[in-house]
Parts: sequence; C-alpha cells; structure tokens
Amino acid sequence: MKKVLLGMLFLATMGMFAQETEFKSPIKKGRVNLAGSLSVIIDDSNFENNNSKYKNVVFSPNIGYVIQENLVLGTTLSVGYGENKNDYENNNSNIFNKNTRKKYRIGVFAKKYIPVIDKLFLNLAPGVYYERNIYLYSNNNNDDNYSNQYEVNVTPGISYFFNNNLALQMNLGSLSYNYIERRDKESDEISSKGNTVALNLTSNVSLGISYFF
Repeated sequence: MKKVLLGMLFLATMGMFAQETEFKSPIKKGRVNLAGSLSVIIDDSNFENNNSKYKNVVFSPNIGYVIQENLVLGTTLSVGYGENKNDYENNNSNIFNKNTRKKYRIGVFAKKYIPVIDKLFLNLAPGVYYERNIYLYSNNNNDDNYSNQYEVNVTPGISYFFNNNLALQMNLGSLSYNYIERRDKESDEISSKGNTVALNLTSNVSLGISYFF
C-alpha cells in the first residue's frame, strides 16, 4: 500500500509541472478512453523452520467509449502470474514446494465517474468477466489443474486528472460474486466447484493511467 501511495505522489508531482489549459471535465460523449493498471503483491515470510515467498503480478489494459458525460462502456483484458514458494523442515528433512498460477481474464464493464472536487473523481465500475487460471505444482504428483471462473463485480476507485486528457487512477478492491469450476488437466473432469460472495477493499489495489482521446 505504501508503494502505491508513493507512486501516486510521484505522478501527482509530475502533473504539477505539466502545461495545460483551463481544466474541463474530459469525460464527454464520443471520446475514446485507453487505460491500463498494474497490481503487484510481494510477501516474504521467514520463520525458524519455515520460509515462504509469495508474489503476484497482474497487468490489465482496457479500452472504453464515453456514451454520455461521465459514463464509459468498455472491455478489458488481464494477464497475471503468481508464484508461491515454501521451504520448511519436516521430520528432519528439508522440503521445498513451488506452486505457480497463470491468469487470463476478459470482460466488459461500465464506469461511472462522480465529481468530487476540481480534477478529482470517484468512480464505480460494475462488470462481467471470464477468467482462466492454470495451476502448476512442483511435487510431480500429476495434480496440475486449471479453473474456469465467472464473475460479476463492482469496483470502486478514484481518478485524478492532470489535464484534460491524462488521469491517474486507483482501483480499491471489489464487491464480487464468483462461480468457479476447477478441472483436472489430464481428464478435463470437474474436481471441485463452488461460488463465493466477497468484499475485498485491501489486497486488490491497483494503480494505473487513463487517457482520453
């Protein structure tokens, strides 16, 4: 979270030096919006007999069209990579496991911008998404698998406009409903399935840039 806030401060400082005309809300009907966000999570835990390292990186470009003032309809594509390493002792033996996940996600969304003060907007983005996750394990027990996930969510966020075209945006988690099927890679049979309703406003934080043409 500290890294995200420092990034916002850095970009805001850059924006102070940008030349611009009088600011007007850029979210006008007929404009095209290109945006992209990046989420990075790294966790390194070290205990006496158990060391673990976790990282997850997700990049999400999207394109949208302003159908009316302060309302954008768009589509998004996300790619991600996650890795979890564990090194621990069990019965005087050292055991090392490495699990990885590759993520591919596509969806459609609407984003409503709500003016707060000059150049600062709140935004809410309901959307529908399909996601494929591929899991690989290091234990060689032929239990590699993949999952299909169908999701409906609402993502809150904030946007700060440096000028009439360029904005810094920050997504702040989501309220979501998910249906997930996990399948065995070899047989393609469903090994588990279920659905969840989740509110997450802390770990799913991403920072990005948005540009209106």
